[in-house]
Amino acid sequence: MTEGSMRDVHRGGVPAGESRSLLARPLVWLVQLYQRTVSPLLGPVCRYYPSCSAYSVTALERFGPLRGTWLTVTRLLRCNPWARGGVDHVPAREGAGTPHTHSGPDHEDRHRTTPPVGQPHRRD
Repeated sequence: MTEGSMRDVHRGGVPAGESRSLLARPLVWLVQLYQRTVSPLLGPVCRYYPSCSAYSVTALERFGPLRGTWLTVTRLLRCNPWARGGVDHVPAREGAGTPHTHSGPDHEDRHRTTPPVGQPHRRD
């Protein structure tokens, strides 16, 4: 693996070939300034992967300054001493070719073809 590809993993950013928001560039530069100056002094303190600053760069480049900032703020609020942490990637852009998975009880109830056990079948 080359140094450039490792840098993308740790510094954030969208993959090659995905369009980047130019309007968010000044905000991305501020986050990158933080990554190069303050972050090395603090060490690895983020409870999530990718780090909050890498998440921010990716969110800003993928979604632009408005939604990217909103995603960054919500991520920073989730990253606290009581958080369990874990893997938390920036969501994919809708229609970007990645399948949207549906799961959970709400989805299953809405798309049920047979009635739950013990309930009569209704004809609409």
